[in-house]
Amino acid sequence: MQPTDGKDVRLSVLIVEDEALVATGIEMDLEDAGVEVVGWATHRAEALSLAAERRPTLALVDIQLRAGEDGVALAAELHAEHGVEIVFLTAQTDPATRDRAQAVPHRAYLRKPYNAEHLVATVRGELAS
Repeated sequence: MQPTDGKDVRLSVLIVEDEALVATGIEMDLEDAGVEVVGWATHRAEALSLAAERRPTLALVDIQLRAGEDGVALAAELHAEHGVEIVFLTAQTDPATRDRAQAVPHRAYLRKPYNAEHLVATVRGELAS
């Protein structure tokens, strides 16, 4: 059921991205498509706090965060502790990184720079890659 403002009440997204410009762009793309964004985090502690407080259904997670924080490990925590679905959105496409990400249940592994339409479709569950 869709509310009159066009937002999907079943879907809420947490963005985990350490580059403010990228995070803001993702947020705008999703909100323009009627997807609720509960916020964005730049590091692990902030992401876990937002997940506990806002209960997103999905997290878009960059794999390499500042201060050497590992987005794969964070995604595993978000999924295990909060039941959050994961979409990796990263420039890290080497085989070793992709193999590590395979250990975490996730909906998709998207490359940066991303295509906004493909991102929105993936978040909504219309595509898997």
